[in-house]
Amino acid sequence: MNVRQVTSLILLPAYLSACTGWQVQQVAPETLLSEEQPEQVQVRTTSHAEIVLDDPVVSGDTLYGTAPAGRMAIPMSGVESLAIKKTDAGKTVLLVLGVIVAVNLAAYAYHKATCDPSSLVLAC
Repeated sequence: MNVRQVTSLILLPAYLSACTGWQVQQVAPETLLSEEQPEQVQVRTTSHAEIVLDDPVVSGDTLYGTAPAGRMAIPMSGVESLAIKKTDAGKTVLLVLGVIVAVNLAAYAYHKATCDPSSLVLAC
């Protein structure tokens, strides 16, 4: 493996985060937060606002969390749905295949550009 391939493999995990998306959950918010314990949730309110909360917690009939504007408390009666980030398998597969193809094309192009026709090691 050459340096470019190793670099690509090292950078791959950074790109995998791009393969996630918000997925609305069909369970009660209390159940979701106790079972999944997500670090973030996207709240869609009954007024159709979308708010991302860090460290969400349900206490009584209120959802608490930290938004960019600061600490928030949203009554559960005002929550239309909750979404959490999940990996999208299709996007992940396409990204990995794309990286593999790109690395191989780059290696092939480099080989062709630096190939010595008189060399008996590899065919040009």
